[in-house]
Amino acid sequence: MERYSLKLLPFLFGFILIFRCSKEISENGTVNFTIDVSAEEGGTVSNQGGTFTQGTTITIAAVPNDGYEFVGWEGSNEIENEITVLINSNIKLRALFIEVNILGEIFGDQKIEQLYKSLKILSEDWIQNEVNLTNEFFNEFSFVDTKYWVKLFNDFFEENKLTSSLWNYLQYPMFYWLGDEVNYKLQNSVLMSLQKRLKSIQQINFDTKEEVFSSLKAFGAFIKFSFNNSKEDHYIYRIAENYSKILINSHGVIFNFHHELNESEVNLFGDIKAQLYYILSSLSYIDYELYSGFIDLIKIDSESIEYEIFLEHRVLVYHNNFFSSKTLNLVNEVFQYVPAEYHNVVGFTHSGCITNPHVFQSIGGFNVFDINTNESNATNAENGFPNEVARFDSDLFYIVFVHELNHNVD
Repeated sequence: MERYSLKLLPFLFGFILIFRCSKEISENGTVNFTIDVSAEEGGTVSNQGGTFTQGTTITIAAVPNDGYEFVGWEGSNEIENEITVLINSNIKLRALFIEVNILGEIFGDQKIEQLYKSLKILSEDWIQNEVNLTNEFFNEFSFVDTKYWVKLFNDFFEENKLTSSLWNYLQYPMFYWLGDEVNYKLQNSVLMSLQKRLKSIQQINFDTKEEVFSSLKAFGAFIKFSFNNSKEDHYIYRIAENYSKILINSHGVIFNFHHELNESEVNLFGDIKAQLYYILSSLSYIDYELYSGFIDLIKIDSESIEYEIFLEHRVLVYHNNFFSSKTLNLVNEVFQYVPAEYHNVVGFTHSGCITNPHVFQSIGGFNVFDINTNESNATNAENGFPNEVARFDSDLFYIVFVHELNHNVD
């Protein structure tokens, strides 16, 4: 499989500011940091910064001139024009603006109309002609500054959802097709527009279910390919982590690990809960010290076997309270024989708590059938045995589990 090189802009929009810089310590022991704030052509900022004591909070507003609009901050992942900054490092910010109605002049009104038409069609189904037209647009305007691409997708997603079908298309020109220049523009513009839209989607219902799931898959894809290319993109990781926290905190007990989803809840939350767990366990796999706090967030019982498996093997076993303790002990035993350095599994699920086990995005994981280990029901089925191998009975769950794990072993 071809791998892309994730190249995120220095301005990424989201939920938290992250800076790691040097600090200055005064003679009296006070730690001070400098914040430098400026604006490009088209607007001004309310505060140009200065030197502040560590822990100081300041508010900065970007104000567009007549005929301009604000599009983001270079040096920050915030999406609002007015932001509050906690100063714990040296910071450099620049407000970015574009002229109102400039997109038609840059891309052409008819071409924008055709792009949006194609994206709407691709939101419903994969139509090759629309794929070709959209790819041609992306290639033709690969030279255009990324902030205009951000505005292009902001406008589209103000009126349209990120459906599963649309994400199924976008991931290809974003990660695999069309070359580095287009990859670069799409990765940044789609991610930033996605974050802006998600800020307004904090409750999951049947109207928002597909878009939330598609968005979580998008985060999972960014995390996966970032990891595969040995790049630590903590902007993306923090954005994914913080949106996960919003969902968890706004839905009562639904995302608590041991809360058993009933039939109607599985239909609404099952896939989302599984994908969210895959994201969080992927982040923990990448940097345990930074991202292991999600275990407390989803309230895993510290006396449970699942907790023991996670601590020892960094694998989250999500099964909606279906697996017996015997099954979980078997899982723990297998991972003792196949330690983390031999595989990339961060979690796995079973088909009873999700609707489509093959659509999730994570560093590594798999699904097992809706079965428990059971001494009384041995089998020799699982694809049969070669003629030269003597048949023998074995536990069905054990066979299926090891079979799926083999797909993830290096």
